[in-house]
Amino acid sequence: MKILINRLLTPLGLEFNQTSGLLDFAIGILLVILPWFYVQYGNVRTLAAFMVFGSGMILYSIFTDYKNGIVKYLALKIHDALELTIGVTLMALFPINRNSTTAE
Repeated sequence: MKILINRLLTPLGLEFNQTSGLLDFAIGILLVILPWFYVQYGNVRTLAAFMVFGSGMILYSIFTDYKNGIVKYLALKIHDALELTIGVTLMALFPINRNSTTAE
């Protein structure tokens, strides 16, 4: 998805590193903010996981060596590996169960 958005924004004059950085910060902020609105009451595990992963994403985006990185310490390959790890972990923690019924 990130590559598709980068390809769509490249003709507008934005470089791959620049759009990648902007998307990383935006997604990190969304991972921190959106659970407060959409997580059901009492589901602390979901809220905590999204907050930790969103904060971590913002933090390692600050340290990544691309145009939007501030400290430029992490290589882009390590950054991509961390993104993949977060994505797989979120998918493993929260599987979609469409046929679940709640007993009252």
